[in-house]
Amino acid sequence: MKNNRRKWIAAVLLVMLVLGLSRLGAGPIEEIFYIASQPFYRFFDYLGGKASGLFGYFRDQQMLIIERDDLAREKEELLSELARLSDYCLEKDELAEVLGTESDELDWRVMMGKITYVNASQDWIMINLGRRDGVETGQPVITSNHVLAGRVGQVYERQAEVKLLSHADSLVKVKTVDVSPAVSFLQGKGGLRTVLQSADLTQDFKVGDDLVTDVFRDEYPANLLVGQIVQVERDEVRSMLAAQVMPFFDWSTERNLFILEDF
Repeated sequence: MKNNRRKWIAAVLLVMLVLGLSRLGAGPIEEIFYIASQPFYRFFDYLGGKASGLFGYFRDQQMLIIERDDLAREKEELLSELARLSDYCLEKDELAEVLGTESDELDWRVMMGKITYVNASQDWIMINLGRRDGVETGQPVITSNHVLAGRVGQVYERQAEVKLLSHADSLVKVKTVDVSPAVSFLQGKGGLRTVLQSADLTQDFKVGDDLVTDVFRDEYPANLLVGQIVQVERDEVRSMLAAQVMPFFDWSTERNLFILEDF
């Protein structure tokens, strides 16, 4: 009975509350709900501002990363351009030196190329000039200091092989730098070895003699630097003189080479 009575009392109070609110009208009710919802509104507004700031932070960080990458790319491009201009100036100076622009004695036509590969075990190197550039087999190849490196061997469309003086196919007429020079031929022996051989034992070849090219069948211009004699042996029985020669050309210190088209 007591439970039923409580239920009736609660129902009556609820009806009275509804009737009282209805008499107040919609305005006061809305105001009550507005006031009650303000704490929740401020809380969610606060959360929204924080979220907006967080997203803005990540967006700014992403923009900074993009700008940093762009600046790094521009720096690399500028360094590459600077290196290219430096190489151009150096190559231009080397070409002028080879052409003898400050001397009236030389009137050569040359092509300048870069060493792209070295095969020391077979005594040849590769350069980045080929058939499309007008390179032909047999053309002499020198450095900017007029040091003879070798001759053009196999020619491809975009590159060419240069047989070094130590190549087994290499044969160069040389002479000493003297008033009365001794003359002979320098033969490549492979394995980076070059030997000067002569059947004339009276030839005055000595250790320390510098050798240059001598004119022979128009294969090379005269007086290109070749190498230095480091050992001399005379075989009285076979009437043969043999001298070991160290070529001046060193591919490890050279970057550009020059093919002589006309000399």
